[in-house]
Amino acid sequence: MAFAPFPYDIYWGGPFVFGDCLDRRPCLILPSSGNLAVAYISSQIDLLVPWRDFLISAEHENFAATGLRRESYIYGGGFFEAQPRHLIRRCGRLEGALLEEFLEWFG
Repeated sequence: MAFAPFPYDIYWGGPFVFGDCLDRRPCLILPSSGNLAVAYISSQIDLLVPWRDFLISAEHENFAATGLRRESYIYGGGFFEAQPRHLIRRCGRLEGALLEEFLEWFG
């Protein structure tokens, strides 16, 4: 890997196993002292579980910085290890108030 992903960057990557699917999808790079840790991002809002997942609203003032095309959520049911080869391209990142809200949710 000729690049180093930074925490809170959003990458298009995969394929990742998520539920019953093996797909390419966006993922959020998480801070980690060891292996590459990611949280999967989904735009299937009908599957969002409010107490578990973090909503990335398309109406949020910092949405454009994410590089996502539509309202999405960060899956909070577990975080995953990825290999650098799984990261295809950087889409954007969480920043500003959106990052602050995520950090409060993430704990």
